[in-house]
Amino acid sequence: MRKVEWMLAVALMAVGLMCLMVSATSDPEGSLLNLGPMLVRICLLIGLVLIVVGSIYVLIKWMRKR
Repeated sequence: MRKVEWMLAVALMAVGLMCLMVSATSDPEGSLLNLGPMLVRICLLIGLVLIVVGSIYVLIKWMRKR
């Protein structure tokens, strides 16, 4: 992928996270104090998925070289 495509992908992910935050804070029973822990949990989950997918990708690439 070219640099422009990576920038577009990152921008779309950022917009998605912002939409998620707005929908979470628009809950009348929720408060802004719940936003921080929820955002941290979401980012950790996304990071975990990226690590797993990246590890599988590197493993497959390493196995093909052998």
